[in-house]
Amino acid sequence: MESTLVIVNPYAAGGRAGRIWAQHEAEVYDKLGDVSVVVTHHVDELPNTLAQATDQGVRRVVSVGGDGTNHAVLNALMAHNATLPDDPVSYGIIPAGTGRDFARG
Repeated sequence: MESTLVIVNPYAAGGRAGRIWAQHEAEVYDKLGDVSVVVTHHVDELPNTLAQATDQGVRRVVSVGGDGTNHAVLNALMAHNATLPDDPVSYGIIPAGTGRDFARG
């Protein structure tokens, strides 16, 4: 089974994202197996965190947060994933922000 990195921004939506993650955490571990969780405190951490994870073989990333979190995670993934064109990284979200525009498409 592939390894999954979950990026959690517990501060999104005034702390709602942290509560949503707590509600779904057990199910994520149950369904995805090999899961590592990183609680982010600032978007500046994401490029290095995601680069390290993908260099170590992570090919699934899940974001728990709002539109800003999704934007930052995707930008960091796209910047690093350009070096992995033959080994793509899948991306999923657990929408937890105020507007959730990204999740609605």
